[in-house]
Amino acid sequence: AGGAAQDVTLVWNISGTAPVSYALWALADPANAIAEGDETNNSGILWADLLPDLTLTSADIQGESLLTITVRNNGYVTATNVVVALHRDGLAGTLLYSGTVGVIGPHSPGTLTVTLSASNFMLYVEADPANAIAETDESNNATAVMLGEGPKLYLPLISRNE
Repeated sequence: AGGAAQDVTLVWNISGTAPVSYALWALADPANAIAEGDETNNSGILWADLLPDLTLTSADIQGESLLTITVRNNGYVTATNVVVALHRDGLAGTLLYSGTVGVIGPHSPGTLTVTLSASNFMLYVEADPANAIAETDESNNATAVMLGEGPKLYLPLISRNE
């Protein structure tokens, strides 16, 4: 009937898909087999970012001298060779450790265990510090926690503007 709409569902299996942005183009009645008052509104485009999204929060840093760091991939594709850097005195401060988590699957965590000898300082942790991995959100890759004695101070997300 005139003015009616029909929802159509298509399944797109993205397993094994490389991280990239896709333009999905949909076209109804491509052969113009149906006479319409307006043939110019039969298509649409949707941009789909099939990328990892690496995240860190203060809750992802557990321990004092033996630290377990959990990097989460909230994206739709696997992230590989994820560099994790630990700094003292800010993200541009003294580098204490740099290591790699080999593979973090979609909607999965990856962990790294690090031993630090010093305590009583603010530890800054950043995943993908060089932005080598294209992500849906680059602003949620860092956090900071207070290590050592005394009250804990948990800072919110640290965003780096470039």
